[in-house]
Amino acid sequence: MKKEWTSGKIALGFLGIMAVLFTWCNLMGPVAGMGGGDYFQIASGGFFLNSGNGCQTWFSAIPFENSYTGTMNWILRPLSLLVSGIDVRILAVLYFIAVATAFSLLLWKMPVEKLWHKFLIGGVATFLFFDFAYLLHLNSMNPEGAFYCLILVMICVLLSQLSGKPGMIRNILYLALAFFVAGIKTGYYWIGILLSLCLLPTLLVRKELWYRIVTVVLTLVVSVGCVACFADGVYFQKDQQNHFHSVYYGVLKDNSDPSAITALGLPQDATSYVGKTVYEVDSSVVDDATYHVGYPDIISYYLSHPAALWAKMERSADNGYEIRQQYVSNYPEYQKIKYGFNGYSAIKRRFLQPDFWFVLAVLGAVIVFCALQLKKEISDSKKAYHLFLILLCITTLAAFMAPVVISGEAALSAELFLYNLLFDIVFCHIIVGGTIILLKRRENIQKKYGVQQ
Repeated sequence: MKKEWTSGKIALGFLGIMAVLFTWCNLMGPVAGMGGGDYFQIASGGFFLNSGNGCQTWFSAIPFENSYTGTMNWILRPLSLLVSGIDVRILAVLYFIAVATAFSLLLWKMPVEKLWHKFLIGGVATFLFFDFAYLLHLNSMNPEGAFYCLILVMICVLLSQLSGKPGMIRNILYLALAFFVAGIKTGYYWIGILLSLCLLPTLLVRKELWYRIVTVVLTLVVSVGCVACFADGVYFQKDQQNHFHSVYYGVLKDNSDPSAITALGLPQDATSYVGKTVYEVDSSVVDDATYHVGYPDIISYYLSHPAALWAKMERSADNGYEIRQQYVSNYPEYQKIKYGFNGYSAIKRRFLQPDFWFVLAVLGAVIVFCALQLKKEISDSKKAYHLFLILLCITTLAAFMAPVVISGEAALSAELFLYNLLFDIVFCHIIVGGTIILLKRRENIQKKYGVQQ
């Protein structure tokens, strides 16, 4: 009882720290956030922006044609109908409440061997995920704010399942959020499928037949639903742009293979579009310019030309560690961004190795370590946790490789936000787990040999 009371105070303390950081970054003036890109595309799909004083901070429902069918509508439409205008910081507050509540409950209820483990978990998570580079995305209608909120909530829900007896209500919540995430951004339906599969390790913890059958069936239903509802995209104009960029500003850009054009089934006169974005060509030719080259054709080309694929992965690595982009800031005077608690984002930008080998090494090392632990562990919950980490690493690798296939090199740094978030979740587990293992090893050596290291 005393330990649980202390755990509650630890969770409450970190909740207070998060609230202070959020208030400083998102609510106090001058108002800052992230604009541009999908921000305006969602706006043109039915939400009006008031850009007074250089800050796009207000949105409201406007009765013009709504071609945006993504799940962001489920958040924005009810809010925009409440009154004539809503400050976007209200949306940020809702995001924050969801993340902070989920994390605090997890920190409070998660069983640990020693209480200082909770200080370690809370400190590392706060340092990584409450960096201003992440928090600024909440002051926006950009999909990245929703990705940040919902995926962190999902991870908290899943970890609570793995650390105790899994419950069906939490499974349903997790899968509902996975479906929601699949429809946030056009071309990202696959992330809902991969995240849904991350729920399956709970089958190792709870072995009742009915639980296993219902969990597998629900996972399959959500996975099929992600494809059926969102595989064709959620915003037609953005789908066209992504398709054009994936061909001419992606697979063909800087491609020295003279047969690449014909390999994709394009006529030779299509070379005039190579290396150009949709903003550099006549908008009337964007759809026809791809000559119905589909994503399967692009994937097939990359798989049959590994050198071209590797070059694109290196390009992604060069752009993969910038959590917030200067060119999408909506801070007054446009190019400036609000700074404050940004230690992790600065370290990440400056010191993490921008190389595809680095990505493979980190994720591969975690997968190998967890695979070895699966053989050694006796505890079902620990086996489930290591299996979850393997699936999470696979999902993270997919989030790294997908953007250049989906939309080429256009705004590649911004498109890799999801990879940044998932990588940091894996990185958080590496720091926390590695620290606990090393200190436990030190303690065991001291007990066994009376030696201090």
